[in-house]
Amino acid sequence: ECVVEGCGDHALEYMTGGTVLILGKTGRNVAAGMSGGVAYIYDADNTLYTRLNTELVKMEYIIDKADKEKIVSLLENHIKYTDSAKAKYILKNIENEIISRQLFRLNTVKC
Repeated sequence: ECVVEGCGDHALEYMTGGTVLILGKTGRNVAAGMSGGVAYIYDADNTLYTRLNTELVKMEYIIDKADKEKIVSLLENHIKYTDSAKAKYILKNIENEIISRQLFRLNTVKC
């Protein structure tokens, strides 16, 4: 499991397993070659779709209770180790962030 507050080009490239939560901006070509695992992305400015490589993944809104619980757990752990203001903000406003469609799950697409 991993939480990052932003990353450059090719984030999640060739990811085959595990869980990642990205809390900030990404570069281009996100998820190129991603064939497994789960990625959650906080997309405050709703522009992820312009940088996402959709060849093997699709963006989905967070609707499952288990996804929300996993995100909360990742945020709490990240706060514990980093005291991140961004993570605190998202955690405090988690319901609104989900309702306003700023948190996404990337799922792999079967070829």
